[in-house]
Formats: sequence, structure tokens, C-alpha cells
Amino acid sequence: MALTMTRTRTQTTLTKLAQLVAEAHGELVFVERLLTEMPEHREVLVARKALLVGERDALYAALRQFDPEMSPEEIGESDGWRKKLMPRVRKHWVRYYLVRIAVI
Repeated sequence: MALTMTRTRTQTTLTKLAQLVAEAHGELVFVERLLTEMPEHREVLVARKALLVGERDALYAALRQFDPEMSPEEIGESDGWRKKLMPRVRKHWVRYYLVRIAVI
């Protein structure tokens, strides 16, 4: 029974870490797009990108501790990060995001 519980906890943790990596990948893609579309906010967006890369690399390290054969770089992107930071109305996403990271 203990082995089963340990395996379940490990799988749950791997799933959560993979979700967090996918969210980091998604937000990084969004920030990269903003960097090309809004050069006037470059300084803050570059700082946010650096923070996200650091968080992503920490998540990669955690994933590799659980499964050394895993390739976290191959995990796709998720928009789950938007639910935490942004409203549902699409036209306000960019403005709200920039406010949340203190650009405007």
C-alpha cells in the first residue's frame, strides 16, 4: 500500500510540475510576442522574461529530480497562467498584463 501511495504522489507531483512548465512556456511565448509588438515596454518585458526563464529552469530541475530521463523542454504551452493574471475579455489581456507586471 505504501508503494502505491508513493507512486500516486510522485505521479501527481510530476503532473503538477508539467502543468507549471507548460504555463511558463505559454507566458514566455506571450512575453516574446509583446517584445516584438510593444518595444516601448522593452525594459520591463525583458525583466519579466528573465524572471520567467529562471522559474522555468527551476521547474526543469525539479522535474529532472523526479524523472532524470524526462525532457521538460519538449513540454508544450498552456494558457493556464492567464487565469491567474488576466481577465477573460480578450481585448483587455495585453493592457491588464502590462498593469500586473507594472509597466503602465
